[in-house]
Amino acid sequence: MPAKKKATKKRTAKKKVTSKAIKRPRTLEGHSGAVVAVALTGDGRRAVSASDDGTLKVWDLGIGAELGTLAGHSRPVWSVALTGDGQRAVSASEDGTLKVWDLESGAELRTLKGHRYWIRSVAVTEDGRPRPPTMGR
Repeated sequence: MPAKKKATKKRTAKKKVTSKAIKRPRTLEGHSGAVVAVALTGDGRRAVSASDDGTLKVWDLGIGAELGTLAGHSRPVWSVALTGDGQRAVSASEDGTLKVWDLESGAELRTLKGHRYWIRSVAVTEDGRPRPPTMGR
């Protein structure tokens, strides 16, 4: 029988990690309930969080500040999606509605009603049109 060759591991030099190289995570606080969904704008500069407190919050990720609160749902908000241009958000709620928001002004542009049960999720197409949501009981 031929002798087995030992496997050798190639060792690489470890880079020294300095405190300057580590970016500490930032915690964004503001909701009074649990955050259940987050959507980021395409440029990564802003985020919109959805909460079981019934609100959405718009965040500036560069400075870690809350830019505003989107209030209008009467029950928890379970999902949020942003249009490709980052100008509008669509939220899905346990109150059975979808709401369309202008992220610059914080204005509620439209409420879509007609679901018998709460809405679990929402997605937006490239052209900014809502896709049919998933409904729960």
